Amino acid sequence: MATSFCNSFYLLYTTRGGLHVHSSRTTQAIKSGLVVEGGCFLDCNEEAMAFVVLTLKGAVSLYRVKSELSQIDGCTLEWQTTVLDLVRQRSLAGPVSVRHMRLLATQGVLVFMSDDSVFEYEPRARLWRQSSLSPQAADQILKA
Repeated sequence: MATSFCNSFYLLYTTRGGLHVHSSRTTQAIKSGLVVEGGCFLDCNEEAMAFVVLTLKGAVSLYRVKSELSQIDGCTLEWQTTVLDLVRQRSLAGPVSVRHMRLLATQGVLVFMSDDSVFEYEPRARLWRQSSLSPQAADQILKA
């Protein structure tokens, strides 16, 4: 089981592929039973009121949690993309994988690769670009 916590909500990913979103204030389910096969990374961002899921197949999905937590369907899928092209491109020089991922307040995503490269997904432009973050800055983001 994997978890990710924000002040307003938290995520639980079960071994059966179910993703559950709960309110941190009331512990009531905001959304239960989102089926996500092979989820391997979860991250949430309080400022964006959103969370992102990366699956073993390379799919990245961003869900926005509605600010009105009493709604029956309290989260919506905002966008989806894939990291497969990034992994293929970086693997030309040797094996590489996704080491970690971080959801930004802008609803963009930083992906940290095992070869120490960092890529940022810009949802408005719908493209990945290599980040100019230094390794020290990237470590600070991961620790935050």
